[in-house]
Amino acid sequence: MLVCALLFAGVCAHAGTGKFDRIKVLAEAQGEVSVLVDLAVPHDARRDDHRAFATQTAALVRAQRALLDDLGDAVRAHRKLYYVPTMSLVIEPSALKALVDHPLVADVREDGSMVPHLAAASNRACCSFAMYPSSTRALASPRAIRP
Repeated sequence: MLVCALLFAGVCAHAGTGKFDRIKVLAEAQGEVSVLVDLAVPHDARRDDHRAFATQTAALVRAQRALLDDLGDAVRAHRKLYYVPTMSLVIEPSALKALVDHPLVADVREDGSMVPHLAAASNRACCSFAMYPSSTRALASPRAIRP
């Protein structure tokens, strides 16, 4: 419990200092962190244009392989998506700067989970979603949410 409180305090203390600071703090505290990576690969072919779509998909797969090869053992693929230029990676703290600066990477953001909960509505029939980073699930469980 004390470790979770210290981790949460460290994350909150660094939350506003830079775009990737939160990811860096989580990676250093846990040894690795799950992130979503948007690839800088053109993604504009229509599905009904089969040849263009196949060419685009092949380019996306090549970009995913090249990124993983370039970053080495400090990064592993959690999930590859073949129809959108995004992939989920688990990275070590040492790989964050190389990932962010890589020419194939358009954006990096923390991977999280969507947890449904009841909204504070007068009829209590409204349902909404709250975003909890996967690394802080223990800190914010769905049972702790009260409308």
